[in-house]
Amino acid sequence: MRAVAFVLVLSSACAPSEADTADAGGDHRVDAATVWVDSHVGPTADAQLPTGADAAQLEGRNGYPGDFPELTDLGGFGAGETIQGFGGDTTTDRAGNRAAISHRPVILLHGNGTTATDETFGMTRLRDKLLAAGYTAAEIWAPSYLGQSVSSAETPTPYRNNIDDVRQFIDAVIDYLDVPRVDVIAHSLGCGMINGYLRGLASAGSFDAADHRIDRIGTVVCLGGALYGTGYGFLYQPEFDVGGTFTSAGLQWNGIEDATPYGATSEAQMIAPSTGQLPGNKPFKLATSDDDGSRRIYYVALWANGDVVDGSLPGACGLQGADLNQGFDLPDTMPGVLTAALARHAHLVDDQGVFDALLPYLDL
Repeated sequence: MRAVAFVLVLSSACAPSEADTADAGGDHRVDAATVWVDSHVGPTADAQLPTGADAAQLEGRNGYPGDFPELTDLGGFGAGETIQGFGGDTTTDRAGNRAAISHRPVILLHGNGTTATDETFGMTRLRDKLLAAGYTAAEIWAPSYLGQSVSSAETPTPYRNNIDDVRQFIDAVIDYLDVPRVDVIAHSLGCGMINGYLRGLASAGSFDAADHRIDRIGTVVCLGGALYGTGYGFLYQPEFDVGGTFTSAGLQWNGIEDATPYGATSEAQMIAPSTGQLPGNKPFKLATSDDDGSRRIYYVALWANGDVVDGSLPGACGLQGADLNQGFDLPDTMPGVLTAALARHAHLVDDQGVFDALLPYLDL
């Protein structure tokens, strides 16, 4: 059993009351992607994956098949550790996992201050839903890219500190399974991590288009991400400041503002274009010469209305040009979670309606 720290963006909509603060104890650290309360509000065990053949993966080294390469965490909280998490069928080897692929594999990226196996903010419940939808264990992978013992948010530069870990993990899965592309479902901070992977974010904080991975991704699903920054991003520059240098660079592609490179070419291709939930009230981006269908990437942006990110900057979770932009009214309670806004954020990874909305965009 371990105590879990929880996400909290400090805004007028969702900041804890004085009573909450007194009860929780500890200090409150603002992280603009998702801000974590650095206090223990209840013991939570790491989630146990279902028993049975498809869940046997946790029996292997670090939750991966025995012949999957051992990767060393290169930065951030987990620096120097072996990257743990779960993925693949540990009852077999590379050849067996490759033989079990019938869908495009899915990478699951958790948010800040947590791990892939944490039961509240981790990725095991999404894994269960994918298994129930017909995916095999060989097709589902999730790294604990912040380290396995993280208990608070990493600030102020978690993207650049951990991008090398995410990049090497996704590249290793693609090589191990011998597939051309993978799909990604990311939650909170994980949304910025996959954005950095696509655009060639370097650990120095710059974006190098020559190191992009555009051709390795089929679908990007962002759950409660904050690629445009958050309402309190100015407190943790440079990575979450709305309109800041880093944030703006992270939305550029080939010198043009493009939140969804190689995405839809017209608003007509979007399932649910939003007219008021995207920054600047722009439902669609300026289509670029890259949006020619040659390397089509599908984008989905889903959020919980009034959660810790949406509550700090309405529209921050949308993506201009995404095939689907949609907000959900999610439950505002969860055992052990400090605030209603935080509970809504956590439910993004376990709500069936959210999963049903994103599933049709996988494996296209």
